[in-house]
Amino acid sequence: MRGKLCLAITVTLFGVWSGSAAAAPVDVASEHFAVRAFDRYLRGRIADVPAARQLENAFVASISANCPGVLTPIFSLPAGSLKPSTVLALIEEVGSDLDVEINAASRGRLPRMTKALSRLPWSSKSTKTTVTRFLEAQHSLFSLAPSDLCADADALAANPKATPPGTLQWVATEGNASRATTAGNTAFVKMLGSFADASDAPVFKDIVAQSKRFVTAYKPLIKAEATKLLATLGFPP
Repeated sequence: MRGKLCLAITVTLFGVWSGSAAAAPVDVASEHFAVRAFDRYLRGRIADVPAARQLENAFVASISANCPGVLTPIFSLPAGSLKPSTVLALIEEVGSDLDVEINAASRGRLPRMTKALSRLPWSSKSTKTTVTRFLEAQHSLFSLAPSDLCADADALAANPKATPPGTLQWVATEGNASRATTAGNTAFVKMLGSFADASDAPVFKDIVAQSKRFVTAYKPLIKAEATKLLATLGFPP
């Protein structure tokens, strides 16, 4: 398990409000609005922890109903019959599926933030592009549905030496979306910082705090649900 979280917010305060004095008034005004909208979005995501827990419990229950213990036999095979990398890939798939459920719990918040940010004027095309890419990456990540985990587990049980094609495709798809979101988050916050002034300092500090709270809230949830899900599939304790 990589232990990654799809939001993966990377916030850098280096250079914040360094360029605000020379910034165009329209950029300063839009930044004031945008940074607060982003902060509210993060606070909302943390408030969605109970909903995320329900979705993850439902996902685990669906796997338990459709393919309980499907992988139990492979852990009793003779030495050399099981390729460790295939097992690790499926564990990666499990973690990514749980990330998807976390995002699903907050899916309703994204249109509100998108509407708020899309209407803001900026003085340059490059700044507008940064905002657009940030939102597009969020939407791409949030549009993902969980993988067909039971089908992939069935394939692994049938051939423990080969990583199921579905697993490889899903891990690559979700990983690319997650990396694009991380890059978009980082560029977006850095751009906002370049237009910020001292009045925004508390908001940026709160974004850092909310990012840490996000990890604190969701990492134990993913770990607990992953443990249950792997046991349901037939992994040994």
